[in-house]
Amino acid sequence: MFGRPKRIEKICIFRKIHSHMDNLKDLNEKRQSDKEKVQEIGDALLYEFVGHYIEKMHQLDFDSRFKREDGIIGKSIPHIMMYKLKIGDNGETIIMSKDGHRGYEFLVEFDKDSFEYGIYYGCRATILKGDISEEIHIVKLEWEHILSKIICQVLDNTFIGKKFRWRFLPTNNANDNTYWAFWITLASDEDIVEVAARATYLIGKTYKYYLEDNDVEQLDELIEIAEFDSNENGVIHSPTRFSNESYEESLIGISKIGEVSRGTKEYKDQERARKRAIFEAFIDGAIRENIIEIAYQYEKGFNIVSIDNVTFAHLLVQLCLYIKGASETEILNEDLHEMKIPWGNFTPLFLSARGEVIENIKKSYSDSLNNRKYGEASGAFHTQRQLANDLLKAILGI
Repeated sequence: MFGRPKRIEKICIFRKIHSHMDNLKDLNEKRQSDKEKVQEIGDALLYEFVGHYIEKMHQLDFDSRFKREDGIIGKSIPHIMMYKLKIGDNGETIIMSKDGHRGYEFLVEFDKDSFEYGIYYGCRATILKGDISEEIHIVKLEWEHILSKIICQVLDNTFIGKKFRWRFLPTNNANDNTYWAFWITLASDEDIVEVAARATYLIGKTYKYYLEDNDVEQLDELIEIAEFDSNENGVIHSPTRFSNESYEESLIGISKIGEVSRGTKEYKDQERARKRAIFEAFIDGAIRENIIEIAYQYEKGFNIVSIDNVTFAHLLVQLCLYIKGASETEILNEDLHEMKIPWGNFTPLFLSARGEVIENIKKSYSDSLNNRKYGEASGAFHTQRQLANDLLKAILGI
């Protein structure tokens, strides 16, 4: 009598259970659908993120200094984009240590599987002979005790306002017999060609200059290590010194020395070409006379080697007067001849014998001039002036 209602109650319960299970199934399907949508969105965003770096890297396709080669010692590594600096005379991308145990490459990389590192650049050593631990020790010794100081100086001198000391990063592995002496990440506001490619080029030149003919012990004796400046000052744009661009910009300023507003465009162009030719002849002659030498670590720079900064400042003043067309009498009385000396065009070109930027070249000259006017060190002033005049004649053959 009472069994039937119980059966009906059970049926209702089962129906509720099935309905609930259907709802759960619908909910799970909706959650799965939402998860797939989130995954699709995430994949799209990730693809866009990685694609941004890939697009940046492809700018190096048009830089003739680099070669695309995604691999190590003949082993292809397709997930890492590698642009290697052509450092050898015949376009080779590797330079060898003096003992033949280590090969050095200078490259810009992006790892699509480890995209969180972004774009990075630096020096990678490949161990070709000897005990890997001992060879890595030498690579670290070369970098930490010697070349890090020199390369930091070169990069700081080139990139105005940047400080590279804190940007050098160490590596934590020696996969495939390779070891990064250091690497630097490209900041999000830095141009890959303007900063990464140029810095890699300068790093490669410096390594080649010091390592090709010297071992670690010889380097230690050869290089007088520069001191670090620990102040940090980053900038978005990257104006440079001792680069091809800064050299051309300086030539433009130098070619306008003594320029007046009157005259036709054709006349001004001829005069600028004449002044530019004089300055370029000055550079060639000063190298020939061992007054300056090419600073091979840089794209375009020169070290003063055989005279002090004050005499060199006198030489530049007399050169400017000669470019303007002053007579020898006017040149020898340079302090009485009013003209604006473009000191700012010389700072990006010349370094001291120690490889330091000569920020105070104008001050050196001004102090010398003031001492002479107030009767102090008059003899030294005239000696420097006459020496500069004799050097200018020898340099330009006049």
